[in-house]
Amino acid sequence: MIAPRIQEHHVGGIRVLTLKTAITGIVQVVGSFRSNPDFGAGHDLVQDVMVSLLDQGTRHRDLFEIASQLERRGSERKYSSDNLRISFQARMLSEELPTVLSIMAEELRAPAFDETEFDKTRARIRAGLQRSMESTSSRASAALTRLMVPEDHPVFVPAYADDIRTLDTLRPSQVASYHREHVGANDLVLVAVGDIDHMAMVAAVETYFGDWATHGTGAPQFASVSRMPPQEAFETVQGKANLDVVWGHAIPLRRTDPDFLPLFLAVYGLGGNFSARLMARVRDEQGLTYGTYARLGGVSTQHDMFWKVGITLSPEHYERGLTSVMHEIETFIQDGLTSKEVAEKVETVVGSFQVGLATTSGLAHAIHQVAARAFPLSFLDTYPDEVAALSTASVNRAVATHLVSEDLCRVSAGVIPKA
Repeated sequence: MIAPRIQEHHVGGIRVLTLKTAITGIVQVVGSFRSNPDFGAGHDLVQDVMVSLLDQGTRHRDLFEIASQLERRGSERKYSSDNLRISFQARMLSEELPTVLSIMAEELRAPAFDETEFDKTRARIRAGLQRSMESTSSRASAALTRLMVPEDHPVFVPAYADDIRTLDTLRPSQVASYHREHVGANDLVLVAVGDIDHMAMVAAVETYFGDWATHGTGAPQFASVSRMPPQEAFETVQGKANLDVVWGHAIPLRRTDPDFLPLFLAVYGLGGNFSARLMARVRDEQGLTYGTYARLGGVSTQHDMFWKVGITLSPEHYERGLTSVMHEIETFIQDGLTSKEVAEKVETVVGSFQVGLATTSGLAHAIHQVAARAFPLSFLDTYPDEVAALSTASVNRAVATHLVSEDLCRVSAGVIPKA
């Protein structure tokens, strides 16, 4: 059992969770806080730039001095953004925990936003957007979000060319302003796992984060998405030998809904791994694709999700591949999974979850995810049993309730072959 071994403390509004394990001398820290971006105002791009600059120096030390401090201690840290929350993680020697936390607190609270580093970071992000614009997979997936959800929804992805134009006009002062207005101890969760002194962690959090201000009044809740009418779109990407095609539609369902778990398992059975139905039939049996998948996207407790099916095709297999995938989708929605498929996927999902808990990093990330979603910590112990208890009937009922083939939007990206 994991949950009973976790110690929980509160430093003001900060939730601190620590778990001591048998590992000697190493601690993994994972944390995040809510940033409350306005997606309709393009905050997601500004936030990405801001997060990319957090490790590029502070108002007190440049990035080289900080990098030297971390390197001498054999430590590393990383910042990332998943739109709704800004996350950070670090791995360190146990005795270096206070120092590394002090460095991360300095980077989070007093970033420099130096113009030279801003220009370098903007150039790197611009190059990434350009690569995405030239990727058939990225273009298809991004365009699909624009058919499924409105532009103020967290999963909406603007056209890459639009993001590049926005990025080119962005200035360090705008990023600094966003930081002042959106970065703080908003629902801050900090998790430490490994050879941890519980009270030393609490003391370090009190010292370096205890007086960090908050912004906003609470977690935003997004209205349920009305399903968009089925549409088809083509994204021309020149010079590509292959095409990518994606289907999908929004689902008025959140991670807290009882139907989430059976629907997740069902979609995983359709296309979640190499032994799933789509790969077995469309790739292995028919030889029509290099790869195909199905998954739920935008999974959150705060907004609706969507489901997506994708395939990579050569031009000569384009029409046959579309026909084959649609046949599998329609059969899946009509008949669901077999009892054998459900049993196999239950075993895989449970096994994957338990393997993920076998490392310090995996444990820390799992505890953090549960806490950030405001789930009870007991979820870490009950989740495998909840998956194992899923019946074929409940799985297929979720499919019939939430998935509609006639509502699917479709995007093809590449050079569309002439009929």
